[in-house]
Amino acid sequence: MAGSTKALLLLLLFYLSLLVGVALAQEDDNVDVVEAGGGDEEDPNNIELDTYLGPVIGKRVEREGPDGGSIAHYEFLGIPYAEPPVDELRFHDPLPKRPWTDPLDAKDYGDVCPQLAVADDSFIGDEDCLTLNVYTPRIPTLKAVGRALTRSYLLPVLVFFNGKLFTSGGSEIVAAPMLDQDIVVVTMNYRLGALGFLNLNSPQAPGNQGLKDQLEAIKWVNRNVALFGGDPSRITLGGLFDGGASAHLHQISPQGRGLYSGIIAQSGTALSGFIETLKSSKVQRESARLLETQGCGESEAPFECLRNKEVEALLRPAEYEGEAETKIEEAIEGFGDFYFMPSIDAASPNPFLPEHPYLTLMAGRQKDIPIVAGTGQQDGLALVKYATETSYTYEDINGNWSFYGPALVQVVPFDDIVEKDQVVANVTRQYYLGEGEITADVEDKMVKMVTDSVFRAPNIKALKLQSSSQNAPVFYYERSHEQENPARSNFFGITDESNFIFGRENLDSENDLVTSDVFIKMWSDFVKFGDPTPFQDANIPQWKPYDEKTQKYMDIGPEPELKSRPSLSHMYFWQKIYFDEEDKSFRNRLLLPSGAGIGLQSGVQSVGSVYPYPFRPSFIRTPSRPQPQPAINTVRVQRPSFAVASYPFF
Repeated sequence: MAGSTKALLLLLLFYLSLLVGVALAQEDDNVDVVEAGGGDEEDPNNIELDTYLGPVIGKRVEREGPDGGSIAHYEFLGIPYAEPPVDELRFHDPLPKRPWTDPLDAKDYGDVCPQLAVADDSFIGDEDCLTLNVYTPRIPTLKAVGRALTRSYLLPVLVFFNGKLFTSGGSEIVAAPMLDQDIVVVTMNYRLGALGFLNLNSPQAPGNQGLKDQLEAIKWVNRNVALFGGDPSRITLGGLFDGGASAHLHQISPQGRGLYSGIIAQSGTALSGFIETLKSSKVQRESARLLETQGCGESEAPFECLRNKEVEALLRPAEYEGEAETKIEEAIEGFGDFYFMPSIDAASPNPFLPEHPYLTLMAGRQKDIPIVAGTGQQDGLALVKYATETSYTYEDINGNWSFYGPALVQVVPFDDIVEKDQVVANVTRQYYLGEGEITADVEDKMVKMVTDSVFRAPNIKALKLQSSSQNAPVFYYERSHEQENPARSNFFGITDESNFIFGRENLDSENDLVTSDVFIKMWSDFVKFGDPTPFQDANIPQWKPYDEKTQKYMDIGPEPELKSRPSLSHMYFWQKIYFDEEDKSFRNRLLLPSGAGIGLQSGVQSVGSVYPYPFRPSFIRTPSRPQPQPAINTVRVQRPSFAVASYPFF
């Protein structure tokens, strides 16, 4: 009996070993990966991969790794994510790209969207520009596609928005520093200027087309990124200046729910320089002015009239032929530069921004996901340099501060300035600059003033409102280190914060490179874990979230330091001179009955029904409660329905 029992046990152990072996073999199949090697027979650096729209041919890129050795990553460039916004689709919301069958060459960047070059004001770009780029350290092999890819294999994803003031920029980037942290990076082109933000309160031109382009690209990423080795459940949106504002606006928008899990807003939030222009419906009025200047105002078919115009004509202001002697007089006569940027698009069938962001944050309607946002100590330098070196002189400023002041302090266009703007500008000048003349000798004080008014104060105010109305952590930073050789920066020789992440080749000094290491470490950890300092690190203190009581923030430089209450006296000044009145005004609008409309333009009905988020006003305390965590076991990657192309095996 004993012998038979022993034999039975041995037999059971044998079958168990077989089962374990099969399970391990299946797991190995699931995580097969291309980490080095070639592609097709003609060119081993060509990599063909299927997406849900059609096959693409990218490239394998060899480069020097962080340790000096040779490593490789993969780039798939210029992939179309939406139909070309031309002809009847000009000014229209983006339409998803139709599928294709022949392999698409994705080894070069697509055309940038139409714009006027910053360097020389020349016209560049093409309207067929809605393309994106995927940079990945590794891609799945054929054996992994169509099976369960474990989340331990799939890599987190950073979608990064480039651009300058919503009027220029492209999608090219040096992604290697983030790829070295095992992160997939995606960039895209989106429509700019009038093409991206024309708002005539009509479904034919609803506004925020550029932001909806971004959203369409994010949808593409969510559906396809697992095929490139990325985790669709761990997508973080990030950007610098208007790219940072874009990322934050996506968190505020009712659109895009569930498509991303974190936000990085560098030197730009949904309130940075937008408060007054959004309140005054500036973009809607600029859109009507464009109709007039293009001779389409009296047309029976104004949209068709605009669609028939040459694209360059839509981006350049009308040539002034009057007798005005200053830019102020030209603007008042209706010939100033156009202001096309995000606007309240409540008339759209699918509004991206149905109410003012201030209202959204005060009501707690934003998506409850983690955010990192911050300000560089000289963010205002670019605006000061641009104003004093290209637009007007210090003599002009001194001679008419009642107009140049509001333009500098709160980015109010000349033709929109009212008495309240002039009062705020006068008090601000007294506080920061004193009573003397404004000259190049006080440029540092002017930079401090503009940094605080356009960036720091709105950014801190946004995070203060947000931290009071959401459960997910809010992290605020201030960068105290400036690039030591700014001549290699991108704009007027000014530090470009993206250099610390994607532009290490532009950094020379040890302090610059150490600061870059700090940024890359914290940003990559945030993309991976939703926390910039999830582990103990001897060189980086633990970053505590910002809240109204402690107001913790990270001072980022070669030696990062956790501090409290950023710019306390200056923030107190801005709260009293500006935000107290804004708080009262927006709170009154917020408490109106929903049927009365709580947006800042007519036609906004029941905004609460547009936002699928809780109504948790920041000025009414709500107890914090734990959020349910989604199960994260596996991601099922469905194979495309069309024939699978030649996935490489290595």
